[in-house]
Amino acid sequence: MGQGLGKVLGTPPQVTGTGWLSRLTGWVSYALNSLFAAFAAFLKDLVTYILAAVLGIVALAISSIPVPDWIANNSMGSLLGQTGSIVGFFMVQLKIPAALSLIGAGYAFRLVRKFATLFQW
Repeated sequence: MGQGLGKVLGTPPQVTGTGWLSRLTGWVSYALNSLFAAFAAFLKDLVTYILAAVLGIVALAISSIPVPDWIANNSMGSLLGQTGSIVGFFMVQLKIPAALSLIGAGYAFRLVRKFATLFQW
């Protein structure tokens, strides 16, 4: 998921001077910056966990959909096998398998493009 949603770029040095006030403020600044970095990392992990949980629930919901009874015993091959050899001849001559694979490739490209640009806007 990349670098995450929050990233602290550089922490201030803990000791910034020789006086006691400079060292105290440097330590406080370092402690607050470290606290913010830990909080940002926690939020990044939380977002990743929530996204994984939501996608797991979606995958569970999709896998729990049963195949309808009217389609479970039928297939395209068994339906076209009953028509005879003339249909197979015309399908080959009209290049229907190549056309269907081109349409399938187009849909696959569209879905991949939509998924890749999902979080861009």
